[in-house]
Amino acid sequence: MRYEKPSVIFVFLLAVSILGCGDDPVGIQPPAELTAVQWVSLNTALGRAYQENKHIVLYFEVEWSGWVDVMDRQTLAAPEIISLLNASFLAVRIDADSAVPIPLESGSTSGQQLAEDYQVTSFPTTWFLNPVGERIGSVPGFQNPSRFLEYLEYIRDRKYEDIK
Repeated sequence: MRYEKPSVIFVFLLAVSILGCGDDPVGIQPPAELTAVQWVSLNTALGRAYQENKHIVLYFEVEWSGWVDVMDRQTLAAPEIISLLNASFLAVRIDADSAVPIPLESGSTSGQQLAEDYQVTSFPTTWFLNPVGERIGSVPGFQNPSRFLEYLEYIRDRKYEDIK
């Protein structure tokens, strides 16, 4: 019986089929709602919150804050935070330095005006609103993922209603 060497192409195809093409095959990406927070406009959040029975998260930021960058990279990029925010909240990013008009049903406002109205003095600051748009409370400054998750679960589960 004669033994022949396998061809290079055969060995390559065998290796690819055994090893696979990696964890993320070309062209197949996880849905965006699993990889990033789905931010919406303030007007959209206010319009949908009551209909969808979701709380609103107002995330006040400024470009010059190092803590905003840390919260973006650590907390808002954490899979458990992304999942909970996208499933149970309507999240809105607000640039507190911006004077650009933000359209609303009743007119318009700006990030600067909202920061003043909500008395935001440190960045980031996160405000929570109930589904009818009423203020529940705020959390100033950077929050690590585990702490922020506790706040989100507290709001989602409406535990704030127990203390009123």
